[in-house]
Amino acid sequence: MVIVTAKVTASPGKRDDFVKLAQDCIASTRNEAGCISYELYASTEHPDKLMYFERYTNQEALDSHGKSAHMAKFRKEKADAGLQVGDGELAVYTAAD
Repeated sequence: MVIVTAKVTASPGKRDDFVKLAQDCIASTRNEAGCISYELYASTEHPDKLMYFERYTNQEALDSHGKSAHMAKFRKEKADAGLQVGDGELAVYTAAD
């Protein structure tokens, strides 16, 4: 299993717009082969801080997700609308046995 945390910061005052735009991408990702779960969380302390928590069966499933049409569409639309500050922070984990 591969676990991903992706931390992003919505542009000031645009968190709700970011979350709304993300909904189609979230739904599509949950239907991808190899996706176990895909959730978006909002910080309770910082209103514009968001975190994706993702679980995939393997690295290939994660790689496929990154190349998917719905991810490309989401990246373009959020950039065009100025919904995110910076690039965010991505971390990928596997079991530590």
